[in-house]
Amino acid sequence: MLDWAFPWVWGLMYAFMGWGLGLICLQPPSRLRLRALLVFWGQFLLHLLWIYLFTVRHNTDWSLVLMIVLWVTVLYTVLLFGKLAPRAAWCLLPYLGWLSILAIQNAILLRMAQGF
Repeated sequence: MLDWAFPWVWGLMYAFMGWGLGLICLQPPSRLRLRALLVFWGQFLLHLLWIYLFTVRHNTDWSLVLMIVLWVTVLYTVLLFGKLAPRAAWCLLPYLGWLSILAIQNAILLRMAQGF
C-alpha cells in the first residue's frame, strides 16, 4: 500500500488528537470532562493494542474485531468531546476517517488470508 504515507498521516492524527485532548483539558472540571478523558485514554489503549495485533502479531481477524470496537469508542469520544468543546470533537474526525480506511484495509487483508 502507501507505506510512505503512514508516518505522515499518523503524525497528523496524533497532532489533532493532542490538540483535541488539550482543548478538553482546558475545560472546567466536571463529571462529563472526566468521562471524556477516561474514554479518550481507553480508546488510545485500544489503539495501541490494535497496532500490536495488526502489525506485530499479524492477527487480522482479532485486529478487525478490535478495530470495530475502537471505531465505536472513538465515535463515542467524539460525541463526548462535542458536548464539552465542539472544536475538540472536530479534531478527532480525521482520526475516525483514518480508522475507517484502516478497517477496510484490515478486512481486505483478512479476506486475502482466507483465500477469497
